[in-house]
Amino acid sequence: MGVTIHYELVVASSDAAFAVLEAARAFAAEQEWDVESVDIEDGEKTYMFDEVEEPYRGPLWGVVLRPHQDCESLAIVFGANGVAQDYCKTQFAPVEVHVSAINLLKQLAKHCESLSVRDEGEYLSSGDREHLAQRLTEHADAIQEICAQEHCQLKYRSSSGRIWDGYGEQGVVEVKL
Repeated sequence: MGVTIHYELVVASSDAAFAVLEAARAFAAEQEWDVESVDIEDGEKTYMFDEVEEPYRGPLWGVVLRPHQDCESLAIVFGANGVAQDYCKTQFAPVEVHVSAINLLKQLAKHCESLSVRDEGEYLSSGDREHLAQRLTEHADAIQEICAQEHCQLKYRSSSGRIWDGYGEQGVVEVKL
């Protein structure tokens, strides 16, 4: 899978969740990102805890941020359990989009009981834009090579808004490095 940011925010109360959402909206406004509010009375979501899928049904509320046309949405949507968990592929967007997404998550941490982030671009741990650019290039080269071999379309956006590395006769192509 191209460079992706996986994240989990845990809050102790609905007040903390609303603080996270207000901070996310403010950050998005500064960045001129599109924002969509989410308020679902009885929704369904699948969480991943310790590599085990756990279905959830109940209220969902939050925001979906759209940083760039070549980036997946960054969804911060809480359930009654106080958890917002998702991932955002930044592989095809400019380096600054990835950096901004990481900076947003770092800012939101002060409102959270816990924040877990797995940054495949390694920017969170390194703070090095050049290293991030190198990681994006490594993934892009691998994706292009596989798509050339598989004769597939590079960068395919599904109807759900997810971006796949490629799409060909065999279906979705995801490159793992």
